[in-house]
Amino acid sequence: MLNLDSLIPDCYAEYRPLVADALRLFLEQLSPARRAALLRTQAAMPPGTADEARAFAVMRACPTLHKLGQILARHRALDPAFRAELRRLESLPPSATLADIRPVIERELGDDAGAYTLEEEPLAEGSIALIVPFVHAGGSEHGISGVFKVLRPGVGDAVREELEMIGPIGDLLESRAAALGLPALPYRETLEQIRVMLQREVDLSLEQANLSRAATFYANDPGIRIPQLLPGGTRQLTAMERLSLRKVTDAASLSAAERRRLAQTLVRALLARPFFSDTDDALFHGDPHAGNLLLDDTGRLVILDWSLAGKLDRADRRAIVAVLLGALTLDLKTAHDGVAVLLQHPYDAAALDTALRDAMSGIPWTQLPDLGWLIGLLDTLALNGFAFRPDLTVFRKSLFTLRGVLQDLSETASLNEPIALAGASQFAREYASRMLFFYTRRSFGTHLTNGDLALLGLRWPLTAARYWIGGLRELARRGRRAFEDFGGSDN
Repeated sequence: MLNLDSLIPDCYAEYRPLVADALRLFLEQLSPARRAALLRTQAAMPPGTADEARAFAVMRACPTLHKLGQILARHRALDPAFRAELRRLESLPPSATLADIRPVIERELGDDAGAYTLEEEPLAEGSIALIVPFVHAGGSEHGISGVFKVLRPGVGDAVREELEMIGPIGDLLESRAAALGLPALPYRETLEQIRVMLQREVDLSLEQANLSRAATFYANDPGIRIPQLLPGGTRQLTAMERLSLRKVTDAASLSAAERRRLAQTLVRALLARPFFSDTDDALFHGDPHAGNLLLDDTGRLVILDWSLAGKLDRADRRAIVAVLLGALTLDLKTAHDGVAVLLQHPYDAAALDTALRDAMSGIPWTQLPDLGWLIGLLDTLALNGFAFRPDLTVFRKSLFTLRGVLQDLSETASLNEPIALAGASQFAREYASRMLFFYTRRSFGTHLTNGDLALLGLRWPLTAARYWIGGLRELARRGRRAFEDFGGSDN
């Protein structure tokens, strides 16, 4: 049977008993019919089947675990064989046939069902839905080719059943973590946020609204394509144009330079564009795993599955900039005030100051605080029990997933370079208009007021001195080590 210990890397070894107990409770609370189906699947596997394959089978059968597997699929700390199994969860061969799904589609289309021709079997399957091709009779001589995204049979009941487990599993995680001496993380709050995310995913009308917003947002970007919505959408069915696509991570024919440029396009589209937007609420993709990031026949990036999306309002983005500015200038108060905007309240202010001091003291003298540093800070805060607001939790998840995709696409890809270029470009566009406004105007796309820039200029000598002193200390340390090594060799 399945042995989880071999799948959890050594860096997380202390969490192995906790994960095993949580999975055991999860499986025990499934309905008898679903438990029996899982046991039959496991029993049918040949003796000696790898734990990775057994875990894959369990995750595929449970929408919440399926989604978790998609998130972890690009996590470099996991065993490569396990990651290879998890990557299969990004896009699967369909488990249902056209005969299984046709009644659902016809029910959702109602009186309009006769205008659609369903002749092909489903093309693919995700954690929640199936993709089924169709031809619509109207609009052209040969009809309009499209695809339906339709909820898998029984997935609504499965999700509801699994979401009811969140309370008991949260209680178990908190009590067992305390007994094992693990950090007192906000397990229940995090699981409640996952509940909200999954509830969004099974209401396809929300994705349709996000698709419309995304299409408007990226309309002027020739390198980005958002699938066009077609008529006929309901809460359980979305109609879209049909495209010929391949995963970005499957672009084996591309050269190393082309893969690097593609990685830069991903960061620009999924992170820089929303972050430096001058809109009050910036929409960002909450689930950028490789199964949702594809290339069309012309090489354009196609972004699928907008069921899980989040919004960063202007205050959130300004707070993130404030955290980086505080780290850059070693201004604890500025960094603290920025992080506070992102957290759920109340929080332990003294503990936050301690975490920020540790994070800022760990910035290498040769490196400015960047997005990688920010991700590390957010992860550290989460591991120390700080809870983020729901959209910020989705944002952290999005950053985590996107970074893993970039690493698999190009070893030299970086989150920072495209962000820095986008920020510089945005600053150049708004430079002239800055002369017309007071220091406190906050509506610039860079989220920097003129006052911020003035303070940065005043503090820059001290900041430069910090890096200069850090450099001298590092040189002294290296010199001392070289001297000791030289002296040791003489002995």
